[in-house]
Parts: sequence; structure tokens; C-alpha cells
Amino acid sequence: MFKNNYKKDSVSAQMTRIMVEHFNRAKLFKLSFCNDSSVSGYYLTCKINYFYGEQGYSTAAAVGAQFGLLGALATSGAKTPGKIIIDISDIKLFKKDGILVKDFGDFYKEYKEDLSADAYCWCIYNNMNEKLKDYNTHLIEKIRTDLADVKFD
Repeated sequence: MFKNNYKKDSVSAQMTRIMVEHFNRAKLFKLSFCNDSSVSGYYLTCKINYFYGEQGYSTAAAVGAQFGLLGALATSGAKTPGKIIIDISDIKLFKKDGILVKDFGDFYKEYKEDLSADAYCWCIYNNMNEKLKDYNTHLIEKIRTDLADVKFD
């Protein structure tokens, strides 16, 4: 079911595009591109190890959905225990010619909390996307801090 609710290209390609968008919004670099090395003097690589989410079923939301809009509204705040793990490793910045500029190491984050739930178990996708935003925010700050001592050409 997981892959049926995301776009048809790979999860890693989708995550890469999302990370590039976050890098650009945060102005981490002058400008970040996805798979376009012809216009950049540097490139960032990493390995996506884990993008995982699980969440408990909400009986309350399921019962509420049987009562139409009023039932859905009554149970709109339903939450169930969930766990989301995002793990990337070997985060490295290279010059265009392949020379290593900075090794940022690995970045792992696990979220264990009550997450918004719905009657049809679709909320896990939104919850994972929201946690990916949070993850990227922390990753950007890690990279920004680690880049403080790097001199760019």
C-alpha cells in the first residue's frame, strides 16, 4: 500500500527533490539543483537508508466516519501512536572534479509520538511528509553549522 500512494518514481528521487526544495528555501547554498551537474561547482551525495512509518488504527475515527460529516468532525482530532524513522548516511560535499570538500557523516531521526489519525489510514502519509520537513530543517542546520569552517572557491 505504501508505494501505491506516492508518485510512480522512486522514493529516493522524491526525497531528493524535496531536500533540494528545502535547501533552496533555507538558502543553504546559492542555489541547489537536482541531477544537473552542468551548472554547479559542487555536488552533495548521500545514501537514504530508511524512510519508514507505522501508525496504529483509529477505531474512533472509523466509527465517526460512519456518521458522515458530523462524525468526521467529532473525531477530527483523533490520534494514535506512531513511529517514523528517517535515516541517511554518507552525506558528503564534493567539488565538481570529485575532490571531497566535507564529510557530514550520518543523520538519523526517529519520531515516536501520537500522530493525527483518520478512518482510512491515509494520515500516515501526511504525517511522514510533515516529519520529513522537520527532518530536513534539522539536517539543514547541521550542514550549515558544519560548513562554517569551509572556504568555497
